[in-house]
Amino acid sequence: MTLIYDLLDKVKKELEKSPLVNMVSFGYIPEVELEKTTLFPLSHISFSDGYSERQVITVNLSIYCLDIVDESKSGSRDLFIGNDNLQDVLNEQFQVMTSIIDSLRRGSLQQNGLFIEEEVVDWEVVMDNMGADIAGYSATIPIKMYNQNLSC
Repeated sequence: MTLIYDLLDKVKKELEKSPLVNMVSFGYIPEVELEKTTLFPLSHISFSDGYSERQVITVNLSIYCLDIVDESKSGSRDLFIGNDNLQDVLNEQFQVMTSIIDSLRRGSLQQNGLFIEEEVVDWEVVMDNMGADIAGYSATIPIKMYNQNLSC
């Protein structure tokens, strides 16, 4: 049975298609060396949980889309934009997150047997809780796939 290998490989390849992703990692996110600036922009995949019903297996994947927030060396400080590239990071990582969700709804991932049925996929802004100066988004996405290893 290779369902999990196939799932991870397909999601990884889809994330790597984006020019806004430098690296895709997998596992427990606190174990990723987030202080290594060469990793970013980073998309990270981890398992949350899952379940099975008849011929369909649902795996809840947590996906993080993150980048480094750089502070400007200029002394100017705009109250709306700030003195960093936070808005740029949030905009770019928003594109990565929505792209992977769209691919599951009607794109290449759906054509490869992975799909989501939920009308709404929630994600949250990640800032200040990852250490370093990292921002972006995280979402737990219920990805469904047909169980091709059913016993007859």
